[in-house]
Amino acid sequence: MPSVDSGPLGLTPSAAVHGSTQVSTPLTTALEPVDAVVAGNSDEHELFSGKTLVVSAQATPEAPPGAHAVERPIAAEHTLGSSAANVAGHEINPTVPSTAPDEGRSPVLSKALTFPDVHPLPLVSAPILAVVAAAVQPLPLAQAVAHMPPPAPSMVPTPVTFHNIDYVPQQVISRLQNIVRVREVAANRYALLTVPRAADWGRGPRTEKILCIGGKPILIWLIGRVRSLWFFDRNGDPHLRVNIGISLHSGEERAAAMELYGRARPRADSVPDTVYAGRICSHREKGEYCDTATAFTQVYDATTRLTAKSAMPQLSPVDLGKNDLVVLECTFSRWKRANEGKAKKSWGSYDVGFELSSIFLLHSAPADLADDHDIQVEEDIAVEY
Repeated sequence: MPSVDSGPLGLTPSAAVHGSTQVSTPLTTALEPVDAVVAGNSDEHELFSGKTLVVSAQATPEAPPGAHAVERPIAAEHTLGSSAANVAGHEINPTVPSTAPDEGRSPVLSKALTFPDVHPLPLVSAPILAVVAAAVQPLPLAQAVAHMPPPAPSMVPTPVTFHNIDYVPQQVISRLQNIVRVREVAANRYALLTVPRAADWGRGPRTEKILCIGGKPILIWLIGRVRSLWFFDRNGDPHLRVNIGISLHSGEERAAAMELYGRARPRADSVPDTVYAGRICSHREKGEYCDTATAFTQVYDATTRLTAKSAMPQLSPVDLGKNDLVVLECTFSRWKRANEGKAKKSWGSYDVGFELSSIFLLHSAPADLADDHDIQVEEDIAVEY
């Protein structure tokens, strides 16, 4: 009965058994079908369909004589064309180890290990492959383009178009494209375009008047051109309630502002031409009966960069002028109407608006810039009498 020296797969274990002593020698592991005998240099092979992994060790010439060899039985009638059924019915019994090496060759160690059934894979003949290849023809270019999937949507947001601010340098306009997309979730700070629709009025007694996310008031950035300033009276004394009015200069921002104003009850049907943000600035000392107005001080120079307030120069409201480009940081609040009664706990009807927190100056307008909101009373005589 022939023994198998090596197989089609070459793996090299590290030792062969010689008595009770391990001898370093190259080994070869072969994965062979038990129903196939490969003769000569035949190019025909049958896919593995049997149950046997044959591990054989070819001893080196320096190995001591008398090395043991274990052979697996292979029936003589098994040929290259035997079926998987024959393999399944073939009983594999390891032979008794032989003590004498073969004549003229090195001792061989072989062992048969049983594996689970492996189903044979169907063979595809060359003629069938040729027919399949002929049937699969490349599509013409026009059809190939038509069958291509649509391109993935671009992750770059569409630039916002700002109107009526031609006097603002392009460098500042480029900064606006970033500011208008601000979304700082950790700080609850959002630009007007990024205010989450999930925002809702607070539930607690201190937040029920303020738009919140997770019970925390959100800060909203408005970008606009200054239209009005109300911080000091004619004598230079601060107002008790200050405000600033700006105009929005993009359709996207006006649409976003409409969503916020639509939270009023009854709903507002339009966005005012001038959006106001105000707050009460006052303090009351112990023993005083009335509040004393205090100047609003949260104005910052962001002409170079808009960053942490502590890193920007602080300004006064008197440093602001009409047509300046600013960012207003505000909260969005609601208040009950006079006919509703403040004592009522329900919010049946109420107005909404922005409450001013800080002002960031982005660009100072030229002093000679014409204000398109000014009303021209005097007109030159156009007709000769």
